[in-house]
Amino acid sequence: MHLGFIVPRDLRDVSYPEVCAWAKEQGFSFVDTHRVLPDGGPVAARSGLHPGVPTLTAATVNEIFSPDTRARDGAMHTLVEYLEQASRQGITIVLGLLNNVDPSLSLAQNFDRFAATWQPVIAAADRFGIRIALEPWPGHGRNLCYAPEMFRRVFAAFDSPALGLCFDPSHFVWMGIDHMRVLREFAPRIYHVHAKDTEILKDGLYDYGILNRQFTEGQRGSGWWRYRLPGYGVLQWRQILSALCENGYDGAVCIEHEDPIYEGSEERAKRGLILAQRYLEPFIA
Repeated sequence: MHLGFIVPRDLRDVSYPEVCAWAKEQGFSFVDTHRVLPDGGPVAARSGLHPGVPTLTAATVNEIFSPDTRARDGAMHTLVEYLEQASRQGITIVLGLLNNVDPSLSLAQNFDRFAATWQPVIAAADRFGIRIALEPWPGHGRNLCYAPEMFRRVFAAFDSPALGLCFDPSHFVWMGIDHMRVLREFAPRIYHVHAKDTEILKDGLYDYGILNRQFTEGQRGSGWWRYRLPGYGVLQWRQILSALCENGYDGAVCIEHEDPIYEGSEERAKRGLILAQRYLEPFIA
């Protein structure tokens, strides 16, 4: 396994070559991006890094489940073009999100729309030798793929290994899903890993319960949990990384920095990334 990070919010105004150069200086192996860059692979290579994993679906997030057939077809065409672009750069894994489903339909109906639409994308991924790692972020109930029931249905929709998971246990914590059981059941479909933790705020859980803060008064978040850097929440990363290794995973471990304690400036974001690196490196094999 090798350790890197996805560009955090506070570094998104820094050029990708600059971020890659800093990452190399600090001993990281790759830098993931929030979209497919036209030259992301070569830029990473010039810095001595592995190609980063780009987010394939960022540009089409509002069209994938659109009720407009032409909009959906256009989104599929764009995704195929991005897969080809990624392939030319030596990228073999991309991140995907099946979010922003049509709110006028049930999730089951949105699934039928997905199954009827995505065959060209699956065929292109197979043709270019790329795996699509789906992020299990619930998206306020508007993601088609965030729990085991959904994983099974999505993977069974196509006779192809193209679709898999970005294993991010931080989401499973607050959803009440056993992340280690997810790891074991879906190990052959884990194509990428996000290293992010979740802290449970006990006073907030008492005040708001699991249905979240109702009188927000401008405050962000649920009130009873928040994302943290690895090692600052409830997850046991030694156990997680050992289980990934035991189940044959030998890919990227990507720090996804969304920790509010270490954000707000470029300096704080970099400090957070280095803290996460120092914590995780002893467990990376």
